[in-house]
Amino acid sequence: MKKTAVGPCVRCEKRDRCRVPCAKLARLLAEETHHLQGREILVGPATMNLMLTNERVTALADMTGPGLRRRDLDEVPGLTDLQRRVLAMAVVDRRTQRQIAGKLGLSQSTVHEHMAAARRKVRNYLEAKSGFEAASSSARHLDAGASSR
Repeated sequence: MKKTAVGPCVRCEKRDRCRVPCAKLARLLAEETHHLQGREILVGPATMNLMLTNERVTALADMTGPGLRRRDLDEVPGLTDLQRRVLAMAVVDRRTQRQIAGKLGLSQSTVHEHMAAARRKVRNYLEAKSGFEAASSSARHLDAGASSR
């Protein structure tokens, strides 16, 4: 089944050459972020905008949203077992870095390092699949991730 892109990008005249989110998309993404009530966001607005322009990877966007399942992380090459576990606990189970550290017996800084590495690998995987290179603002957003909560 073919997925169709939706949102402000569909009818935008700049869609084919867009590399950064416009004000309208940034506002909508901010509203969605608020709606998700602090869930981890794996990719930044620029990457999401680029993904919307490429229909063959629209399905990959599902990996970054509420529909993420542990088995989806198996698709991402290079994730260590610990990175996969930490990321799944953060995104799927909605645990904070402090909770993950306590559950796994790790320091919070170790959890943060594993999450940052996992986010980079997910971003690189999504970019490789989409054929686009994300804007540097997206890369900075992704690598910074959510700070310790």
